[in-house]
Amino acid sequence: MKLTSGLGLLPNKIFGEDSLVQFSPSSISGLALWLDPSDATTVTESSGEVSRIDDKSGNSHYASQGTAGKYPLINSATINSLPVLNFDGTDDFLSFDSGIYSINTQDATVFVVMQDTNTSGTREIIYGKNFASTSYVRIRSALNTVQGYFGSNNNTNVRTGDKNNARVFMMTSDNEKLNVFSDGRPSYYVPNSNGVGNLTSLILGGDGSSSYFKGNIGEIIIYNRVLSVQERNSISSYLGTKWGIDVQPEYNSLRVATTFNAPQSYRFLDAARDRFAVRQPHIYARDMSSLILSFYSGYMTANGTGGLGNSYTVHECAIEGPSGDTVRAYFRGSPSKVIYDQDVDHQTDRIDISSLNLQEGDIFYIKVILGVDAVGLYFPASTYISATYTGAAQYIKYNSADTVLSDIMTAGDFTYTGVSPANVSTGFTPVVVGVNANTTQKSFIIMGDSIGIGDGDNGTGRTVPEAGKGFAQRTMAYGENFLPSVNFSITNTKATDVGAQWLWRCYSKYVDVAITELGTNDIGSSSSPVNSLSTIENTLSNIWSANTINGVSDIIYSKVLQRSTSTDSWATEANQTVLPLWVSGEVAEQLNDWADTKVADSTITAALDYSSMNAAIDPYKWSVDGTVGYSTTDGIHPSYNGADLMAGELRAVIDVL
Repeated sequence: MKLTSGLGLLPNKIFGEDSLVQFSPSSISGLALWLDPSDATTVTESSGEVSRIDDKSGNSHYASQGTAGKYPLINSATINSLPVLNFDGTDDFLSFDSGIYSINTQDATVFVVMQDTNTSGTREIIYGKNFASTSYVRIRSALNTVQGYFGSNNNTNVRTGDKNNARVFMMTSDNEKLNVFSDGRPSYYVPNSNGVGNLTSLILGGDGSSSYFKGNIGEIIIYNRVLSVQERNSISSYLGTKWGIDVQPEYNSLRVATTFNAPQSYRFLDAARDRFAVRQPHIYARDMSSLILSFYSGYMTANGTGGLGNSYTVHECAIEGPSGDTVRAYFRGSPSKVIYDQDVDHQTDRIDISSLNLQEGDIFYIKVILGVDAVGLYFPASTYISATYTGAAQYIKYNSADTVLSDIMTAGDFTYTGVSPANVSTGFTPVVVGVNANTTQKSFIIMGDSIGIGDGDNGTGRTVPEAGKGFAQRTMAYGENFLPSVNFSITNTKATDVGAQWLWRCYSKYVDVAITELGTNDIGSSSSPVNSLSTIENTLSNIWSANTINGVSDIIYSKVLQRSTSTDSWATEANQTVLPLWVSGEVAEQLNDWADTKVADSTITAALDYSSMNAAIDPYKWSVDGTVGYSTTDGIHPSYNGADLMAGELRAVIDVL
């Protein structure tokens, strides 16, 4: 039987089929190094101790060790029944020949099949540097991440979840940006401008002095250019098939597809139940040729992003269309997938939605059944899903030993036999992305605090509540002309907190426009700011830079709003008192003025001050019309009316991008 990846990729090696031409990494141009310990003809060993492994690229490179006791082993461990180099984590390493020190100084694509068995600390897998230690080629492993360096000391890391599993690590670098991938799952780009320069050493299995890798290396392939997505898929597919590793493919032009992507901001456990079933409405907001559901395990909080604390399993997932037609989703052909703690962007296969006849603006449903290995473990959830909309959603938890749900392919809410499930107040949704059919339409990411998530907005006046609440979500649904978005706003968060969060960084590559509503909590309500003005400015600059390097084309800054107290529930200007840091000339105004300079120097596209929120006489107070709570009900958050007014101003800016 002839097997391919199903994506139009080059065929992999199919064992036992001599008639099939085997795919070789050498068929792709730019091959600089290829080490393959499963090919015994390239390995020099004595009693399993490896003193040298030769390059298969045709460039005559090698890696060797001449000191007894520091040899890695072969045939002592395997991945998918194939021999690997086994490093003891104490002093085993191989040094590359000096001929490879002149590896391309700017562009590279690196693949490593690896299995990390270390239980503590950070260990170097590949380590190279120049004489001044200012330029590096490094791949290093920590407990839940693998980091990549190529050039400057800038690095990016990819979450690995269960690090003991064998994986295909990939790193791409050019003179502008660097990214790393684990089993095809991308992390996020960081700036990378120095290039590698002239190396003075390159070591496999450690740094040669203290930080030694403990685990197995299956194959290393390096190209001296950035491969195309199709070429990377070919290599990843080859390595995944050969080494028995599930590698998800990359796609060009993936974009957020729905209005209402509310990522995980919560977790819950149950002492008696091991299943969590969700039927969550989404609004189809961008024409896509197919959809993909992206699962993750990042517990996003006000002051950072942590892990869920345990793995969970996606047992089944499906998309239910407006008419009840349902399409099942798969992970490389399997209906289920384990999502390990801190894993990000586990994508389903492309889901053919043609049978659903989706039109922009249609409401459809994501149905998922999640499970944990035992009762008392954490499920992922989002507090903001229930806060924004619960009308047609279903969130239930149950024990798989005594409750059986209806078929996920059956339209409508889940039904059951056996013990009644319990309702849950918080929901969950994967991020919904798609293969872009409409290349002129834009997708959005929102990063903010409680204003961005809609605190203060009671939902009054929304014609389509499924779109969520607050000024940002009202903008996405303004005039029922829906915009696809993913909202990473968190109550009580500061700009400095968002700068420390990694979950949004992993998804901003799937949008075109970033809306940042941050700074209010950095300033605070006392006489001294929580964070200094320079700290706020530097953090916002870093957040904007991270979005830009991820491919975001436009950035809109939502200037900080007013902050005041009132003796008549904000019915009049006269009875408002502006907080000290929010009066004329103080930190809030200084921050807003600085944002204008970032528009002037083209760092960001727009800085919006929402004139509809400014009182007629004193613009540092909330706008009023004589009624209670016209623009705010607490002096901090816009009311439903205030959020609607802001949405009109923001949408006017968006519509001319």
